[in-house]
Amino acid sequence: MLTEYASKNAEMEKQVSSLKKQTGEKEASVQIQVRERDDEIEQLQTKVQELESREVESRQERDDVRGELQGLTSAYATLEQEYHQREALTQGAAPAGEAPAQQPEGEVSHQEQTSGPELATLRAENGCPTAK
Repeated sequence: MLTEYASKNAEMEKQVSSLKKQTGEKEASVQIQVRERDDEIEQLQTKVQELESREVESRQERDDVRGELQGLTSAYATLEQEYHQREALTQGAAPAGEAPAQQPEGEVSHQEQTSGPELATLRAENGCPTAK
């Protein structure tokens, strides 16, 4: 009977040892899977940060372009208004069939003085040649 218990005990110790070995292998497998998932999560977080950064840059660029467009629209409206004012002055100042009075060369009208720097800046920003 003692030998019977001893053999059963030895058999159970083998089973325990086998189960411990299986448990260790499964734990190692789980650890590998956890590391792989952690790496995948880290990669996805990096990608999310990149996309968020791109989104911020795109929004900033969009806002910048909108601001430029508003400035150009305003400048165009100002130039168009100035053109119509000059045309009205030119047509109103010259009697029918006569050429409008011209200023001596080198002199600038008051209206040209106020819009000259603004006009020159707009031309420079848009790559237009300067007119003299």
